[in-house]
Amino acid sequence: KFEWNTAANTSSYTLNVKNLLTNEISSTTTTSTSADVTLTKGFPYSWQVISTNSTTFVGESDKWKFYLSGEPLKNHAPFPAEIISPKNDSKINTGSIKLSWTVSDVDSGDTHKFDIKLDKVDGTTLISTDQSATEKNEDLSAGTYFWRVIAKDDKGNHSDSGIYKFIVNIQIWY
Repeated sequence: KFEWNTAANTSSYTLNVKNLLTNEISSTTTTSTSADVTLTKGFPYSWQVISTNSTTFVGESDKWKFYLSGEPLKNHAPFPAEIISPKNDSKINTGSIKLSWTVSDVDSGDTHKFDIKLDKVDGTTLISTDQSATEKNEDLSAGTYFWRVIAKDDKGNHSDSGIYKFIVNIQIWY
C-alpha cells in the first residue's frame, strides 16, 4: 500500500511504480491519497505521485526508491545510475561534454565502479571501464549520441541506467 499527503486543488492522483531492472511501470489513478499495487519481490523500485486538477495543471512529487525484499540476499545490486547530465534529449552547443551520474545502493558498505558506454548508434560501445568517479569528460564532434552507465559493486552485482540520447550541435562563430 502506497500513501501520500493531500495536494491542494487536486482532483486525481496517478501513482507510478517502476521496476528499476525491467523498466516496467505500473500506473494507478485514484481520487484517494493511497493505492494498493502488487509487486514482485526481489526487485528495486521507484515511485512517484502525479497530482492533476480539472484545469489539467499537473504537479509531480519527488521520486523515491526502495528494494522489495524477497528471498534473503547477502548483497544487492546497486540501483541503476541516475543520469545528471546530459539529460535525455538534451541539446548541447559545445563538443566538450561532462557525462555525470549518481548511484545509490541498499548495501551501505559496497564500493562502486562504472562502465561508460557511448556512441552514435545505440549506446553499446564501451569508452571507459571500471571507472570509480561519477563523471567523465569527453570531447565530441557534432551529432546525436547515445549513452548509458553500468554500475557495478564490489560483490559482482550490476545494474544498467538505460539508454539516454543527446545532441551535440557545435556552433562556429566567425
